[in-house]
Amino acid sequence: MIFIKTDINSLQDIIQKIPTNLSILEKARLAYLELGKVSFYEPIYKYLSDYEQYEYFNSPTSYRNPNIGICNKFTCQYLEILRALGIKCYEKKVNIDPFTNTYHSEAVFFDDNNIEHLTSLANDLSRIQSHSKTKYFASTTLSEQELAQIDEKIGYISKKNPYIDAYLEPCSRLINRYDIKESEKLQLLFHFLPRFFDPQKIGDDEQFKVLKFLNKRVLKSQNNSIYRSYNPEIHEENYYFKSFMPPSNNVPPSTTYFLFDKNTRTYKEVPYKEIIKTKILEGTQLYC
Repeated sequence: MIFIKTDINSLQDIIQKIPTNLSILEKARLAYLELGKVSFYEPIYKYLSDYEQYEYFNSPTSYRNPNIGICNKFTCQYLEILRALGIKCYEKKVNIDPFTNTYHSEAVFFDDNNIEHLTSLANDLSRIQSHSKTKYFASTTLSEQELAQIDEKIGYISKKNPYIDAYLEPCSRLINRYDIKESEKLQLLFHFLPRFFDPQKIGDDEQFKVLKFLNKRVLKSQNNSIYRSYNPEIHEENYYFKSFMPPSNNVPPSTTYFLFDKNTRTYKEVPYKEIIKTKILEGTQLYC
């Protein structure tokens, strides 16, 4: 796998970015976003055996550049930052597996009014790296409007730089007004991707969660699907789009494939025989 190095080499680099004159909520939010920008989920974890998952789960959680891991690593790092900022917090364990003693790890912190706020950074990485609204930061204790006010104050969004959610419908209208093939609409979406995220600053797993979301919200097509597949021989996951053109006006159906190129971090159209040649098997659909 190819992972992106960032300019953050330690958690202290993030801590130093947090102004001292912010409220606890604002500090916690800014730390969440800054850590999320430079953290990448390990896509191979789900393919490991129970014992391998146990070994990985219990591996060191210290920050390394690039910062690759799973939920417990990101939670431990986030809690370390919060404690360094003087914020009371703790880890919450969810869905504990009695056989491997692994679990989904979340972080809880207390604000100025001693109200608990639940967070799950691993579930928000794709949203943070695409400048979207998050779903797992204090979602039950803060309204969208309250969170937007915080985000505007700490500089995550502004009138000139809103959440990418603001671009979804205009982009959808622009692409779907053309009477063109589904595969050509997909190519237009690839063209607009830099509007939604920087391909050089988003992780593999994170990018494809965003693409699944954009396919649903922008193309609004049932004929384009993004898949992930795993090659056990080289322990590598890859991703591809399959665009289906149904028959019409005596034109037979056709399928176009776009394979992710990890070096250029773009999609390229390929024949199905190349998908077979690269030993990429028909994978499961990738959901956000």
